[in-house]
Amino acid sequence: MLSEKYTIALYIRLSIDDSKTESLSIHNQRLSLRKHAETLLDTNEYEILEFVDNGYTGTNLAEVR
Repeated sequence: MLSEKYTIALYIRLSIDDSKTESLSIHNQRLSLRKHAETLLDTNEYEILEFVDNGYTGTNLAEVR
């Protein structure tokens, strides 16, 4: 029987205003989200994708495109 491979996407965002709080850092969010993602499936057949918006908001997002 073929095992199914899953993809888990993590969205990590830190706006300019949030950067004042270390607990909300990109590094800490990554650790927390990965730890949680690894508990979601009872299999090792998964890939974790990360999407990081560090310091971008809806008002300046057009500048990075």
